[in-house]
Amino acid sequence: MENGKTTSSNRGSRIQGYNDNEQVLSMSQAAEFLGISMGHMQKIRKHIPVLRLGRSVKFFRSDLMNYLQSVRERSN
Repeated sequence: MENGKTTSSNRGSRIQGYNDNEQVLSMSQAAEFLGISMGHMQKIRKHIPVLRLGRSVKFFRSDLMNYLQSVRERSN
């Protein structure tokens, strides 16, 4: 920002750790992506970071992938 004015280089907000092409999914899309019911999605959502847009809850695809990695069973 220069002299209180927004420039093209700082216009819009960026979320640290995510790129501009990051896919954002709704609750139902996230449940479908994970292959689970909406009821199960409601139960596990407390373990996944969310993006709140008003009353909407959205998920970054990468956070869903990280969740899958965290609950994946390790085979020895």
